[in-house]
Amino acid sequence: MELRDNQQRAKWAIWSFSLMGFSLILMALAGFSQYQLLEKMSDGEAYTQQEISSNDAQFATISIIYLCLYVTSVVFFIMWFRRAYFNLHQVTSNTMLYTEGWAAGAWFVPLLNLVRPYQIMVENWTETHRLTDNENHTNKTLIDFWWAAFLVGGIYARVADRLGDSETISGLMTMSKHAIISSLMLLPSLLLAIIIIKRLSQAEERLHAKYNPTDFASPTANGL
Repeated sequence: MELRDNQQRAKWAIWSFSLMGFSLILMALAGFSQYQLLEKMSDGEAYTQQEISSNDAQFATISIIYLCLYVTSVVFFIMWFRRAYFNLHQVTSNTMLYTEGWAAGAWFVPLLNLVRPYQIMVENWTETHRLTDNENHTNKTLIDFWWAAFLVGGIYARVADRLGDSETISGLMTMSKHAIISSLMLLPSLLLAIIIIKRLSQAEERLHAKYNPTDFASPTANGL
């Protein structure tokens, strides 16, 4: 039985999600500044070209940082998620619903990615806690809230991209307003994901201590 160390991957995922959350706050603040500038232009108040250039540069820079952190977070989270499911496969006495590969692949299959990652997370959560003798292992409320926040935030972000237009000031103001709301709506799913990773990692440590205490620190435990 080979259980692989997943604690470092959990830390990477938590740190990347934390930084991504911070970048979303900056995005919302930049969006608010942009909205204020557009409002000034709409009201006919004085503004300078430097204000416009500075605002555009600020928003573009934060957007690039957010995109980089988003990609990094996705990679680290899926790495952690897949290994957690792999370790569960090594020790469970029940028939697992899916293969380890689905813990990564399910995120990239259209429509299926609305359901399958949630199902795998629920199985990860309930089985890991059951195997470590947690009396509340059937309570998946935290997972339900996380997935609901993830779907709602993601759907709104896609819809928000299509609201307003870039041809008029009023259209740009609408786009800015929805961009601010979209950034803030993504924060709850990140916070809940961090909590889930922390709690599941603690359960994983108990799993290692119970089933594979010697291999936990062995060189082979860090294999891919």
